Amino acid sequence: MYEHCRLALDWDFTPRKIDSIIAAHHRTIEQLMDEIATVPLDEATFETVVAPLALAENDAPITPITAVEFLRHVSPDRALRSASDKVKRKWGSSRVSGRMPAEVIRRLDIVYETIDHAALEPEDRRILLALHKVVRSPNRDFPHPEATRLRDIRNRLNALETSFTRNVNEATMECLFTRKELFGVSRGFLANLESRMADDQTLRYVVNVNRPEGKLVMCNAQWEATRREVSLAKGRQCPENIAIMEETVSLRHEAAQLMGYSNHAEKRLEGTLAQNPERVNDFLTNLRDRLIPLGQVEIETLKSYKRMAREELGSDVISDDDTIYDWDPGFLINYTMASQAHGDYNTIKQYYPAESVIDSILYIFRTLLGIQFVENRNASTWHPDVRTMEVWDRETHAFLGHVYMDTQPRKNKFPHSACFTLRSGSRLPDGTYSTPACAVVLNLPSPRTHRPALLSPPEITVIFHEMGHAMHLICSQTKYARFHGYNVEDDFMEVPSLLMENWANQREILRQLSCHYETGETIPDHLIDMILASQEKFPGLTYLFKVTCDLFDQYIHTLPDGPVDIQQSWSRLKEDVSLVKDADYRSQVWPTASFVTFFGNYEAGSYGHLWAQAHSADIFCSRFRGRNILNPAVGLQFRYNILKPGGSSDGMDLLRDFLGRESKAGTLLDWIGLN
Repeated sequence: MYEHCRLALDWDFTPRKIDSIIAAHHRTIEQLMDEIATVPLDEATFETVVAPLALAENDAPITPITAVEFLRHVSPDRALRSASDKVKRKWGSSRVSGRMPAEVIRRLDIVYETIDHAALEPEDRRILLALHKVVRSPNRDFPHPEATRLRDIRNRLNALETSFTRNVNEATMECLFTRKELFGVSRGFLANLESRMADDQTLRYVVNVNRPEGKLVMCNAQWEATRREVSLAKGRQCPENIAIMEETVSLRHEAAQLMGYSNHAEKRLEGTLAQNPERVNDFLTNLRDRLIPLGQVEIETLKSYKRMAREELGSDVISDDDTIYDWDPGFLINYTMASQAHGDYNTIKQYYPAESVIDSILYIFRTLLGIQFVENRNASTWHPDVRTMEVWDRETHAFLGHVYMDTQPRKNKFPHSACFTLRSGSRLPDGTYSTPACAVVLNLPSPRTHRPALLSPPEITVIFHEMGHAMHLICSQTKYARFHGYNVEDDFMEVPSLLMENWANQREILRQLSCHYETGETIPDHLIDMILASQEKFPGLTYLFKVTCDLFDQYIHTLPDGPVDIQQSWSRLKEDVSLVKDADYRSQVWPTASFVTFFGNYEAGSYGHLWAQAHSADIFCSRFRGRNILNPAVGLQFRYNILKPGGSSDGMDLLRDFLGRESKAGTLLDWIGLN
């Protein structure tokens, strides 16, 4: 039943092959639309109209369109990235429901109005509702000029997204520092940096602010001026993206109003757990008001850390200004914790070599979810560093899907962490099942000359998060691709991934993941104490920054008519809510230009991360924490109750089935320490 899709994807692409695949795909879609449009009106049924549309969204087994679109994020070949960009720019989403002609919509309407909804299978009923919702809007009978304008807006938005993403992926911002300016980072780290001779004949080390070395400098470099320069450089990337963002916001607002909505946020939030912008705003402002007193206490703590560091290092290294800036918290926390715990993150990282940690994390998922990972070393990939993992059910021996792991940074690669769908699972017309495939894209530290890549605790958390997304996709099994995996309500999508982050915060798991890269020893308890203490520090400021980003997202997508000033909107919220100051260079720094959540169906929905965290905290506290942290019985319940249904049921119904009660969103406040 599964054999035909056990094959890994074919990554032997050329620009001409991509053009051929896309052209064939769209000829097929056009032919399908022509066939449905000619179905006699009295013969419009689920089988003649809805089923063909739903099946057309299922991915091709070997060369799915989603994989072609994915290449723009990771391919080392510029020509392939350009060809992939062209696909996204020209066609946008590969879903057919966005391109239904009027006669197809007419027949879909007939089916929707005449069919006995109660007689349909649950997932068939859900696909009918989903397809009908796409073509429905409060102002659905568009006059021809408005329909044409909407199409033009969608095409322009596709082009803007492509340009924005390309600018972020290909951004290269470097800083040059002397050995003195990098004092505090290890000699081994310096040995692996590129070096250049500057005009003044001094040797300078090259730090790429988008790669792991940028974060390492921010947490370890003692000279405040060095960290400030890295922070400013990171904020000065992609200035052209500000104009792209402002045009995008304006076009989204115009499109929403053409469709009868007040603003883009109202349109995007329809059908989510939150339902409308008012509920999201209430959620975020309430959280902000509860967090600010805690954040103010934490700011005062950081100021005391800064004064202590100044006394020890000197005012030429740490400025006399007690203000906490963006470049301060990471270093001050690391420096102070190291002083108090007789260790530091460089020592801790020696117990977490990347390859060993990843294999151990896979074993944890194996234990919890009843699955098995088998590496396929002969599979085709887009880069030699990519690992291909086959995933199998340990009990039934059924093949479940593929996980591609692209963990090393490189030039022109997506600079953040994400899980990308490459092929959604779905039932094929012949009754067999097309198994899913996904890519876990990370930018972990690279191996050095004399030692493997070593991971910090936050980097371990990121792996758990993205693998949580991957397991949602791999363990899901739905009839239609539209509902597969994390194709769920936008504010439910992060529940599994945020849940899995908690495993990186447990003493037993931290010990299990550890293996000193030289001695093989497990990490000692006093260093685990340091990790756990640092993770419990400063939750107020951590969550206030998230609230800042989410309020900004809602603000720009609920504005009334008129242009939006991205810079001014961000600067006002950043200073008022996050409590951590930017430099006084607002006209020279534009951090929002690298916000990848501005596109990718996250717009007006970034609040969903915090919304989902409320539910993930409830799941962990009530079902996993303590003795159930590696309980396979509970893990299998989670797999079958939450992961397997994907989006074929409402998220709140899935939570109720798994918890045996309604989810308690207030657990998040307990988790942060606000209750």
